Amino acid sequence: MVSLKSLSLRIGLFIVVLFLVPWFLSLGTYFSGYAHFEDDEHDIILNAKSGLYKTIHSYEGQVYRVHRGIYASLGDSLYFFSLDGDYEANLDPEFAAKVVASDLENYFRGLTHVRIAEQNGKVIGLLQKDDIKKKFDQVVIQGRLKVWD
Repeated sequence: MVSLKSLSLRIGLFIVVLFLVPWFLSLGTYFSGYAHFEDDEHDIILNAKSGLYKTIHSYEGQVYRVHRGIYASLGDSLYFFSLDGDYEANLDPEFAAKVVASDLENYFRGLTHVRIAEQNGKVIGLLQKDDIKKKFDQVVIQGRLKVWD
């Protein structure tokens, strides 16, 4: 008979491997990107290499947040897992309230799913969150998104 400890260890190891495989497949990829939210003054600059990324967020031209994390590329989807980052110090309280509200609306803390698609000959990114789909109207990505291309 299998002990409960042994079974839970095997299941835990399986789950860890299951989540690490997409990240492992992202090793060797690299890209830089710029994204602008449609109908909003929110811009994102992204640098990514071998499963690690750094983003710089600005709203109305002012940088308000920088964070780092890991990403996984699966087909036409990019998954970004935030590990470290915070809002800039000394932000105007009214501005800080506006950007925090915008971030809470746009992101699920810790995970961001972006689907890359082509529309009218242009590459766009669709931010996937529950039933709400916000669109980046301008996405510029340069680099290698898939190792096996």
